[in-house]
Amino acid sequence: MCAPLKLDELEPVDAICALMRFTWNYYLKRPEFMSLVNSENLHKTVHVKRSSRFALLHVDFVDRIKRILDRGVAAGVFRTGVDPGHLYITMASVGYYYLNNRYTLEVIYGQNFVAADALEARFAFNVDTILRLLKP
Repeated sequence: MCAPLKLDELEPVDAICALMRFTWNYYLKRPEFMSLVNSENLHKTVHVKRSSRFALLHVDFVDRIKRILDRGVAAGVFRTGVDPGHLYITMASVGYYYLNNRYTLEVIYGQNFVAADALEARFAFNVDTILRLLKP
């Protein structure tokens, strides 16, 4: 079990960065998760639709992101009008796509996408992208 993220205790920018780091590390430590998501989408969520637990795992999630955004707007570090659901889809996507498609991308670019320096550079790029999206 993962330790709970105490996002409400962090400054808004730090909370976004912590959530992004958590998501990135989750993908790295559990590559089977991305395979399961791919498989479930391929099968049009046949298993997820039958799960009572799946929905419960996500009840408060968008609200937590909204609280971070609201605090960031109040502090003047985030712009208004960012949809928390769209934001998280984008945050998750920038990591997911890179890692999920790394084999084909490695062939195209001739690089090791999971070398330590490549992972850190990509994560830094992802954070910079999201923080620029949120700037007022």
